[in-house]
Amino acid sequence: MTEFILSPEAPAVRDRVLAHIKALSDARKWRVTVVRYQKRRTLPQNALFHKWVAVIAEETGNDNESTKDALKAMFLPPRIIDMGGALMEVRRSTAALNTSEMKLFMDKVSGWAASEGIALPQPEDMHHD
Repeated sequence: MTEFILSPEAPAVRDRVLAHIKALSDARKWRVTVVRYQKRRTLPQNALFHKWVAVIAEETGNDNESTKDALKAMFLPPRIIDMGGALMEVRRSTAALNTSEMKLFMDKVSGWAASEGIALPQPEDMHHD
């Protein structure tokens, strides 16, 4: 898969996209999708989420990886993929979420943790470790 990001700062990329499309073989079918670019989750979002995972893991008696998997299962919508005729439910990696998707996910995690009596550090707490 080839991905291009068009921006005002790089006008030549538009020409490369068009050249890439023109170079595609007419003998095959191609899917071309254009979507508005959104930044992936931010480093501060990532750091805070991993801090939350550690807190929730300690509070629930689980390891970090299992806790992260459980939170994804609870709050990320599944995708159904075909694995050789077997339909499988999978969750996206949090690394693939854009900033608004990550905020929504973290809001759900935070709400759940509060309902369980688990106090999570907030962004402003990250500067006072």
